[in-house]
Amino acid sequence: MKRQLSKKSKIAVLITAILLCLILFLLWTVLAVVTVNEISAEDYQNYSRTELVASFDTAIADGRYGGVIIDGSDQSLTEKATTARSAGKTIFITLPVDREQALSATDGVLDVTIKSRVFFCSSDRELLEKLYEEKNARCILIVKTGTGAMLGATMGYNCALDVKKITEKRVEKAHEKGHFVIATNVYEEDIEQCRIKRIDYAVVGNF
Repeated sequence: MKRQLSKKSKIAVLITAILLCLILFLLWTVLAVVTVNEISAEDYQNYSRTELVASFDTAIADGRYGGVIIDGSDQSLTEKATTARSAGKTIFITLPVDREQALSATDGVLDVTIKSRVFFCSSDRELLEKLYEEKNARCILIVKTGTGAMLGATMGYNCALDVKKITEKRVEKAHEKGHFVIATNVYEEDIEQCRIKRIDYAVVGNF
């Protein structure tokens, strides 16, 4: 027969779990404070419209889209970046997991584009820090949670997050710090809400 925890034991377990969560949150906060100067995006400057972004094939010839996503491991990366630049599109490069390959892709793109119109996107914070420090590249940190977006903005990142998890308050806070907000997994029915919330870039689909 299984032993049942006593009421006191259950309370003790609950308190322990809450304390562990608080400790983890404090550790993240300390990390944010320590690294706050490592990335300083300061990209947002009273940007007042939501720009739609989609895959290269979807967006390159469609005037509704102001931005294109290009896979950083694509063999035609440089050619596509050149085409996107000629079309006046903002370019979003999703970086490969392999850091050496990612750095190589960055060099190729920066050689053929205007730096201010290119974002390098990854969930690898250390890789983005390296890109910023060595190449002064514009970076987007891909996060999964609202807390991750809050901490990312505190560290100085433009953050990309699922559109359903972005609140008006979160956008306002990011803008106050000088950062863009990028919504992912956006569908037609979400676009108007992106505009109302003043989300800067709405990615139709995902990175």
